[in-house]
Parts: sequence; C-alpha cells; structure tokens
Amino acid sequence: MVAGVEQVLPLDFCVTLVRGAGPDEVIGILGGADPVPIVSAQTALLAEDAVREWVDEDGASHPTDLKYVVATRLGDWTMVIEPNGYLCTDRDVVRALSAAGELVSFYYNENTTPSFTWAAGGSELVCFNPGYPDDPYGAEPGRLDGLLTELGFTFGGYGEDLDDDGNGFDADFQERTFALMERMTGVRWDIELLDAATFHCAGVGGPGSRVATEPWYAEVREELTACAQDPYGWNDHDFGDFAGWRRRGVTDPRVKRALGHAGTTVLDEDRALALALAFAPAGLIERMDLWVRQQPYRVVGRLDEPWHGPAEDLCWQLATADGGGSTAERIADLWRDFPELRDVVIPPPQPPPPERAAVRRKREARERDEERWRLEDLRTTWGGRIPTDPRLFEPDVQLYTLGLVPYDRDLIDRIAGSDAGTQRAMALWAARFCCTRSGLIDKDWAEAGLIALERGAPPPSWLADHDAAYAHWRGVPRESIVHVGRLGLSGEEPPPPDPELAALHALVHAHHDDPLIAAMATVRPAVQFGDPPAVIAAFRAAFDLP
Repeated sequence: MVAGVEQVLPLDFCVTLVRGAGPDEVIGILGGADPVPIVSAQTALLAEDAVREWVDEDGASHPTDLKYVVATRLGDWTMVIEPNGYLCTDRDVVRALSAAGELVSFYYNENTTPSFTWAAGGSELVCFNPGYPDDPYGAEPGRLDGLLTELGFTFGGYGEDLDDDGNGFDADFQERTFALMERMTGVRWDIELLDAATFHCAGVGGPGSRVATEPWYAEVREELTACAQDPYGWNDHDFGDFAGWRRRGVTDPRVKRALGHAGTTVLDEDRALALALAFAPAGLIERMDLWVRQQPYRVVGRLDEPWHGPAEDLCWQLATADGGGSTAERIADLWRDFPELRDVVIPPPQPPPPERAAVRRKREARERDEERWRLEDLRTTWGGRIPTDPRLFEPDVQLYTLGLVPYDRDLIDRIAGSDAGTQRAMALWAARFCCTRSGLIDKDWAEAGLIALERGAPPPSWLADHDAAYAHWRGVPRESIVHVGRLGLSGEEPPPPDPELAALHALVHAHHDDPLIAAMATVRPAVQFGDPPAVIAAFRAAFDLP
C-alpha cells in the first residue's frame, strides 16, 4: 500500500507513471506548455480551478475545456496525477506516453468503472478492471496473472458481491492496485514524499492540441501561478469563492497560507486569535493542537484514560452532544490556558499583489452587471422611473412613499419637489381629508390636532405618538396597549384597516418633524380612501399640480 495516498488524492483521480519522458515532456505530449512549478501535491491539486476559464476583454468568462494535470519526477519515472480527470485512459494518450518507454496507469471514479493500464512501446499490454480482474485484454493479457494473485486480487464471480469464500468484487482493489504499480515500477511514494515534491502543473488540451497557442493561455497560466502563490485566496475576487478572505479584510497571503480554508471560521469567531495563530511559534502551535485534541476528554473528565477503544468513542459522543461547550467558550478557554498567545508579534500585513489583468476585467464586468441589476430593480420599484431627488432613497422616506407608486408616480416627484411650507400644507390637507372621510373629524380632540397643525404649533400630548393617540381614541391607559402582529398566507389580501384608525395615524404623521415624511405619510392613506383618481385629482387641484 502506498502510505498516506488517500490523504492526498481527491475522491476521483487518475494516477499514471511514465518511464521515458520527463514532466515537461509529458505535459507537452498532453497538449500543454510552460507548466507552473508548485511544491506539494496537496497545494498543486488545489489549483485545478485556476485553468477552468478565461476572461475576454469585456470581462466575460468562458470555459477553457482544458484538462488539469500535475507531474513530478520520481526516480526514472514521471508521476502524473489528474484530479477528477481521465485523459491518460485515452488510447491515443496511452500510445503517445508509452511510445518511448512504459506506462502504468490507474483510473478511479466513484460513478464509473475503474481501469488499470500497462503499456510499453506504444502498445497496450495488459488492461483490466481492478475490481473484477477476470477479463484482462491487451497484447499480453495474462502476463500479470501471477503478480495479481500474489497481491491478493480477487478472481471469479464477475458482477457479484463477495461471498463467504472471498470471491467476487474486491472492496480493497484500490490498495491492491497501488501495490501493483509499486511492484511493477519500483517507485514507492508516501505522503511525506508527495508533500515535498515539486509538481509541474498545467492545463492541457490533449495530444495534438494547439490550445497552448491561444492568446488567453498565458493568462490562464498567470491564474495558475497566482493560485500557486496564494492557494487559499487567489480567487477571492469571484462569486462563490471558497475561503472569502478578501471579504473579511485579509489580503496577507501569510495568514491565508498559515490558517488554510478552516481559518476563516476562527477569523469570524475571534479575529485576534486567528492572527495570533498565523504567526505563533511552532512549539506553541503543537501544544495548542494537543490541547484541542484533549479538550473533549477534559470536558467529560476522562482525560487520564487511554485514548482508544470504547472509552474514546464515548468521550467523543459526550463532548459533541452538550458537554463540549460553544465555539466561543472553547476559544475563551484557549486564551485562558495559553496566555502567551497575547505575546505573539503580528507583523504588518504584506501589501496585496497587483490586480491581475484577467481579474480586473472580470471585476469590472461584475460591477457593471451589479449596477445594471441595481438600476433595473430601482426602475421596477419606482414604477419605471428612478427618482432624481436623493431624499426619496432614504429608508424613512421610502417607507411612506412607495405605496403611492401604483397610484400616481408623477405625484411623488411633485410632492418631493415642493418646499417645506407646501409639504406641511399637503400634510394638513391629507390629514383633514382622512379625518373627514372617516368621521374622526367629529371628535373635538381630533379637530384640535388639525388646528394645531394649521397654526404650526406643537401637537397636543395625545398626538405625541401613535400609542398616545390610540390610547386617547380608545379611552384606555397607554400602558395597557399591546402590539400584535398578524401573519397571512402568501397572496392573501390583508383586511382593510379601520377608517378611523387610518385617519388617526394620518393625523399623527401630519405632525412629523420632517415635512417630506409628513406629506408622504398622509397623502398615501388619503388616496386609499374612496376613489383614488378622484382624490388625486382633488389634491392636485388644491396645490395647482396639473
């Protein structure tokens, strides 16, 4: 078994070993050019998305249709890894890569049939499904039978599950196939080797492809280089970025490299802790790592027991139920138990790298789209015409204004364009109209409120706010008022408001400190009393608004 391989490879992969061609030559055969060096298989495989699209002069993104490959030298062989790819299973590719030497390849996908290929001199020697190795094909199909038996491959019972004798589908075929590749090539790799290796990384178009001559290919390589330098934040400019460092105000690649994707969770909970962790010395990080792993046992009082077997499982279950505390509590405990964290020196952030041309074009296109969507939304909201008066966009003003849009869009601009004195007169007209239509005008105290408005005097105490007005109207103590909300079904028409209550609200709004809000908040209910066109016509006539 290749040690630790499951920690490096993605779920779906193709791993190929080629003898007779170096990494750059392999990439050239596969239709790529000018590969980018990236240290560590894990980092190299993270860069797959960097070759998926190119950006035109207008900022629009287009698929490249490139396949992503990473290659490194291991002794006399070149290892090629395709995350989520299968280019090296193509017969033309197999023929080209093995023409000057030899090829051993293993393709696995959870949704399709796995395959193993051994080729030399441009010819397929042995090919088979490693889960069911009974039907090999190629120029010498039986040549590996002895080695397959020695390594424990399961023969017999094609298409069936394992029976009591171990025949049928081999659930361990991945492990056996990697062991087979090791025996055939003499190349042994483990997680430490792959972590230290330098991989040559490129987007490729397939044998004979001229995609590397496309004008945009150089910019795709630039994106790949940026990903190599900043794998956890290179694509922060885009929608749906995985880490979102830039949105959180972090551009320093040292922080992103140190904390990785999961670091954003800590950053959201405690920014100071995240920055301290990014620059803490290795010894302190190791002690905190042990502290975190011990925390579930510490919480449930089982720290001194062996960390294996049923006791471990029990502790984890207890800790992940209710005994582990919240994330904020655990972070507070971490600060308490490691006070030296406060002494970590956090250097000034490095300046962000210059914005790449493709990223700039994409950002500008996104900003243009966002502006277009914003304007379209405003036009829809404002009945097809966006206001020019900035006051109409203020939330408190919009609250009382948008209700007038379906009735008379032009009237909104006329009210907003009037001077403060006229707006006060409009509020008085609308409030008196509401009180008259509802019959509230028969109340002496309501008339007193209107007279105060006419004189520009402060409102009576019972019109100071809506609660005071409602209590006075109903003859109940103010403190007895309870506000109740109502939820209705989607599309359900709300019940019509009590006319006197609507007029009462208009009377209170008419005394608002802001003349514009006073006018909008009273004209709207006035229009909704009776026949809207007739009310609007009367209002326009009263203020000479043709």
